[in-house]
Amino acid sequence: MNLDNKELARFQKTADIGEITMMLGRYVTLMDELDAKSVYEELFAKDHPEVSVEYDTCGTYEGPEHVKAFMEDFAARLQDWRTKRGWLDFHDLATPQIVFSKDGSRARAMWSMISPKAKQATPEPEWSAERTLTAFWQGGKMLWELIRTDEGWKILHFHQLTYFTTEYHKGWVTQQECYREAPFWALKPDRKPRFYVYHPDQVYVKDGLYNWGPYLPEDGSF
Repeated sequence: MNLDNKELARFQKTADIGEITMMLGRYVTLMDELDAKSVYEELFAKDHPEVSVEYDTCGTYEGPEHVKAFMEDFAARLQDWRTKRGWLDFHDLATPQIVFSKDGSRARAMWSMISPKAKQATPEPEWSAERTLTAFWQGGKMLWELIRTDEGWKILHFHQLTYFTTEYHKGWVTQQECYREAPFWALKPDRKPRFYVYHPDQVYVKDGLYNWGPYLPEDGSF
């Protein structure tokens, strides 16, 4: 069977989408196993000078050295059994969106996230309150920029953002945040944390300060 260039491109795109989707599945499996070390080793473009990670409200770490330090610190925290009594950290991600650069060398992928959690959190609005084991919902997005390598697609920029972490029995209108990731002390972030917290008093429009972005480019211009 002979295929023209357009058909070949379509098959390649389908294969790329499948590979990136399976990468997310692998990420979820490794996080279920509390194995951030393998997330870094298997999925990241570890040696690329542009590599970066921005995990929730921990700030952005840029470059191979800083990303490695962050991920090593993250891995050590996840492996600390003393913080895992009653721990529940499901990663439920859906509605995939994947776009490719015009030359096919890069991709951006985004998934919506709403996940049940149980961690030591602050069930009252005051951050001074004592942390207790709390059931809560986390809502946000997972955003990756990937680069094609000889070993397949790898994560170049990792960004997980959160709109709310709300106690199960209260809802996000009553309490938008009951949990934030603790600071990562391995090193100072290269860029300050960004906050995307939902608030019931704000007006949400696509191009305004309060919106449900970030949004992926539609024309592959990246």
